[in-house]
Amino acid sequence: MTTAATQLPPARPFTPEECAVLVSAGIIAEGEQAAVLAGKRRFTVDECLAMLEAEVLREDDRIELIDGELLIMAPTGEYHVGGTIWLTQLLVQALAGRALVQSQCPIYLSDRSAPEPDIALVRWRPITESSLSFPPDVYLVIEIAAGHCAMTAAQSWPGTPQPVSRRCGSPTCGSGK
Repeated sequence: MTTAATQLPPARPFTPEECAVLVSAGIIAEGEQAAVLAGKRRFTVDECLAMLEAEVLREDDRIELIDGELLIMAPTGEYHVGGTIWLTQLLVQALAGRALVQSQCPIYLSDRSAPEPDIALVRWRPITESSLSFPPDVYLVIEIAAGHCAMTAAQSWPGTPQPVSRRCGSPTCGSGK
């Protein structure tokens, strides 16, 4: 089997107006605006949460924080949505009381990475415990791919030793199949 080279989605661009809001909210220093506009500034989870508070980012933005970059994720299609719903339902029924099934929720890998996999099986915990997921809590990460997607299983998410696939945002690839 041959695989195409992994191509990560583009980083989210920022406007000068958004940079001004980032400065006024204390998220970045005034001297960092040029780096943000050029796409060279990396961000932390806390900075992204502050961007939500400052309304630079919205809850429904299709972005993920990977290695400090806010990456634009591909829109989901009918088969992707259907597959995610179907598999989530099966896993919830099969794993009730043994693991939690979370969908499109962040996994806090480091202070600069919080990917939101389609589905993740995480450690079961009572509702009174924090709902945030960290690497020790995660049993399995599932990404639904409808059609073809260029990815490699040889890459690791930061802070994790095991290889995982990364979404590419590309509608086609040379998967060799």
